[in-house]
Amino acid sequence: MLFNNPFKKDGNWYKGAIHVHTTNSDGRLSPREAIKLYKKYGYDFMVITEHGKIFDYSSLSTPDFLLINGVEYGVGEMTNGISYHIVAIDVPADLKLKNDKSTQSVIDQIRSAGGEAIIAHPYWYGMNLIDLIRLKNYIGIEVFNWGCEGDIGGGRGLSSVHWDGVLSAGHRVFGFAVDDVHYYTYDVAGGWIMVKAPELTKEDIMEAIRKGEFYSSSGPKVLNLEVSEERIRLECDGARFINFVTIPTVGKRLDAEGNKPLTYCEVDVSKDLFFGGKPRGYIRIELENNEGKRCWLNPIFLD
Repeated sequence: MLFNNPFKKDGNWYKGAIHVHTTNSDGRLSPREAIKLYKKYGYDFMVITEHGKIFDYSSLSTPDFLLINGVEYGVGEMTNGISYHIVAIDVPADLKLKNDKSTQSVIDQIRSAGGEAIIAHPYWYGMNLIDLIRLKNYIGIEVFNWGCEGDIGGGRGLSSVHWDGVLSAGHRVFGFAVDDVHYYTYDVAGGWIMVKAPELTKEDIMEAIRKGEFYSSSGPKVLNLEVSEERIRLECDGARFINFVTIPTVGKRLDAEGNKPLTYCEVDVSKDLFFGGKPRGYIRIELENNEGKRCWLNPIFLD
């Protein structure tokens, strides 16, 4: 079993927006205005990801709000003829791509520069499984993109099917909820990650992200998670249902009874999720509250 449980780690929870655009590309607020707004919404850190160009916003960091450098690249071509969009986080401001035609080359250059690559908005851009599994060395995909869920996105923000396809193919990748904010109207503060880290520093936040010590949400809070080879126990602030998603043809959904939301659940890994068979592949947990808002935990890899 491979799983770094953030709920069993010492530290603090920090709320982060990792896909943000400002007036330095095609966003409608300046960096300072965006920071002020996200602080108002209770965020602790932000990755501003302008299109195609890295800006060093580190000087805007304060003791209670952290800025991490990022960028969004449009590169390569998927099977539908549209370019991939890759969100890079924790990249140096002086990164210059030597080959910006190959998607895999861009991912590898992001990694070589010390950053991490995330596949942006798979559903919105019409990605299929071939598009995703032909690539390697990316840390995760946007399982939820709030900007793509509303208005211009036309309800194409949820990419859990894409995530499960990649996981079922054996790729170990994390899921990220993001805003992809441009307009700062409908598209702000609807998708974030909650990171467990010792301190609000770039080093601590990025180390936790790289280990998967975070969960993603559009609303619900997870209060505790206990994981063993035999059992999984989850506490949350209230769910309409909780899904235990795993390899094809198995898994489990728990539904609340009546109007009383689920705040605790416990499952037997072998009996409840794999129908008595040998646990294998992965298990990930997602839940939805009565307002239709969701939460996604990172996968527990079983073999």
